Amino acid sequence: MSETLTHTTNSVEFNVLSSNVDVAKERVEKLNKRAEKLGCSKLILTVGDVSVETVTLGVDDEGREIVRKVEFTKLTLVGDELKLAGWTFVASIEHTPEGNILRKVPGVEIDVPVEFREGGQRCDHCGHNRRRIDTFLAVSDAGEWKQIGRNCLRDFLGIDPASFLKTLGWWTKAVSMGDELSDFEGGGGRTEITFETVDFLLAVILSIRLTGWLSRTVARDFGRSATADAAIEMAGPAWDNHTRKIQKEFWALEEDADLEKAKAALAWAEETIVSKDVSVRSDYEHNLAVAVARGYVTRRTAGLVASLVVCYDRAMEREIKMKNLNKTTLNEWFGSSEPVEVAITRGKNKGTTKSVVPTYELTLTVERIISTESAWGTTQIHKMRDVDGRIFTWFGSCSLRTNDNVRIVEGNTFTAVWKVKKHSEYNGTKETVLTRPSKVALPA
Repeated sequence: MSETLTHTTNSVEFNVLSSNVDVAKERVEKLNKRAEKLGCSKLILTVGDVSVETVTLGVDDEGREIVRKVEFTKLTLVGDELKLAGWTFVASIEHTPEGNILRKVPGVEIDVPVEFREGGQRCDHCGHNRRRIDTFLAVSDAGEWKQIGRNCLRDFLGIDPASFLKTLGWWTKAVSMGDELSDFEGGGGRTEITFETVDFLLAVILSIRLTGWLSRTVARDFGRSATADAAIEMAGPAWDNHTRKIQKEFWALEEDADLEKAKAALAWAEETIVSKDVSVRSDYEHNLAVAVARGYVTRRTAGLVASLVVCYDRAMEREIKMKNLNKTTLNEWFGSSEPVEVAITRGKNKGTTKSVVPTYELTLTVERIISTESAWGTTQIHKMRDVDGRIFTWFGSCSLRTNDNVRIVEGNTFTAVWKVKKHSEYNGTKETVLTRPSKVALPA
């Protein structure tokens, strides 16, 4: 079948921080060295238009937003993708005792039939159903699907399967600009390290508190470590004294509430996603359900399992909003950021006035804490509500803590003295943005 092999010119466009253009060029240069060995045409990277966007980079020590104009550059990548004439490779399937994990080829917008989520380890080319770690899915232009074992790729393709997989993996690396998709690589000898799911989720929760949530895509754009990768490093073995020191400092941040949240997130996934009928799950829900059902986390499933914490947070936020529908809700702003004139009653200026920004003592309940990360640091966004239902927001560069250093967590009701920074509105809901908390205290 070698005469059916074709090289198809493909192109992708993406925006990167202008400061990362040189990084993109370096990665393309490395990929082009592999292209020569694989017999592929070299990638062509074209630098396009520059755009400027206004973004919030974080907050300063006083809770004030840092707003800057950031420059982005459009890049276009053109290269050859190896394909079979009449066939498109859609995904690889990792077979586990709990179900199949599907990893689609980047850029392929074809839905995988539900039957492959729980299908066996069969090969449609040879007809044998035996134990396999991976199989590969291809669909013909006529809509015929074939699941092919690694050892049958030679007969199906008519060429060396290792060469094909490496070439396909080369294009995958190109369009993802550095993401490692080992299921399309030629294999490797890296030792697999596994983690208990709760322990890994705990590491994810602590990582999010420290640096915010970062997917691998966003992390790559900002040149930072993704949350899943940071959690792996902190939960994995320490190979040297430097790593041991970092891990010791990291785990010293753990609090009882963190472990409770990790267990709650896992229980929520088992009750709402794993128990859902496979035919009504989305692709993401299915892959997450299989990863969770395994009871442990590998490097290949770390990204999926790490995203569970974000899903759980969003689900809890929706649940709180539903509960608040039956509560008193005042859709109004609170207080003012405008200075007021106050009489001076002592000292040499007695009898005169001075301008003072008013402060307010408030009792608030934390509904959600959102950690976000940018190239300029971490921002902790606290969403809160008072007894009358007014919405309050505080942006901080660290966790909100009481005067005796107890961290305020989701669900806590506490008192504090604040200043009003501004009044904002989102989707018709009025929010009061607070700043400069002091005298923070939990009820006795």
